[in-house]
Amino acid sequence: MSEAPAGAPSQEVIEEALMNVIDPELGVNIVDLGLLYGMRWNDEGALVLDMTLTTAACPLQDVIEEQVQQNLETMIDEWHVNWVWMP
Repeated sequence: MSEAPAGAPSQEVIEEALMNVIDPELGVNIVDLGLLYGMRWNDEGALVLDMTLTTAACPLQDVIEEQVQQNLETMIDEWHVNWVWMP
């Protein structure tokens, strides 16, 4: 794990952006739902988001990833979702 790249937004700013990602089934954002377990920068400078879904077979995984992209693309060049099933 590495430090944030120069000029990268703070964790608080990233979390605030991710509060715009709404679980379509529940109508609540992924941060308040507790679906975002954590975030870190990898050695290549990409943001890694440790996230889960309400169910392992959730058909809306792609929708949530698209919303993450829409909310991060203006502030972060590269990011990845690490789907976690065991906290």
